[in-house]
Amino acid sequence: MRYRGLGRSGLRISVLGLGCAQWGRSVDEATAERLVRAGLDEGVTLFDTADTYGGGASEETLGRALRGVRDRVVVATKFRWATGKGPNDHGASRVHLRAAVEASLRRLGTDRIDLYQLHAPDPGTPIEETLAALDDLVTAGKVLYTGSANFPGWRLVDADLRAAAAGRTAFAGTQVPYSLLDRRAEAEVLPAARHCGVGVLACLVLGRGYLAGSFDESTDPAGLSTRRRGVLTAANRAAAWWWRGSPRRTSCHRPRWRWPRSPTSPASRASWPVRRPRGSWPRTPPPRRTPCPRGISRGC
Repeated sequence: MRYRGLGRSGLRISVLGLGCAQWGRSVDEATAERLVRAGLDEGVTLFDTADTYGGGASEETLGRALRGVRDRVVVATKFRWATGKGPNDHGASRVHLRAAVEASLRRLGTDRIDLYQLHAPDPGTPIEETLAALDDLVTAGKVLYTGSANFPGWRLVDADLRAAAAGRTAFAGTQVPYSLLDRRAEAEVLPAARHCGVGVLACLVLGRGYLAGSFDESTDPAGLSTRRRGVLTAANRAAAWWWRGSPRRTSCHRPRWRWPRSPTSPASRASWPVRRPRGSWPRTPPPRRTPCPRGISRGC
């Protein structure tokens, strides 16, 4: 296993982490404990979850699975989405953040969160308020490092600039979907993260199962969940884009269900974001530019 520093911070994590989104739902406690032990045996140190996965069951399951080995791992969790029905039970406000971190600490059975991430931007809360609240948690020792997830590039740069101007703790990492199937991050997020010195945590590296072979020609899209139907649609769209740009394209070369010339095993596909060469296949259409608000340069 290789280890890398998370951005410009001093935190070092394994290049492969274990996502815990299904823990407490399709993954029971016994299976979770086996996964933790197997991961530790292979050198995995990063375990990522969120307070809304399984309604909090993911954090509870992870906390119990890490008993006795807590100091050997880096626990990352996220906040932002609704955890209750109250008006302040969601978002990135100081009120919700303080309640969310206490609940996560209790479910995880730990005294600190190694990496605490804002799950998505909150347009209703000034980023300065969120950064100040996170900085208070770092000062209190309840959070060691902070991060973001699903941020466009301009928001990542904006948050970094505002943290520096106010002398607050800046984001050490950002989590973004990135795989052979979805390479939109290359257009904006990865350059912004490199400019700001923010580490990138790739998630959904197997495209919700598409790159693991969960879909085949017999798959009926009508029987899939909305998200998995979206994965299938995106895969076919990207495959069609590759076909249009191929110098050897013919009707027999047009891919529909498979990615030609991609790594052959799910393991190699999952590790592709770690070792991808510049300009590597597949080609995907550039995403539409996210409009920048006033005062933010188009170069962001």
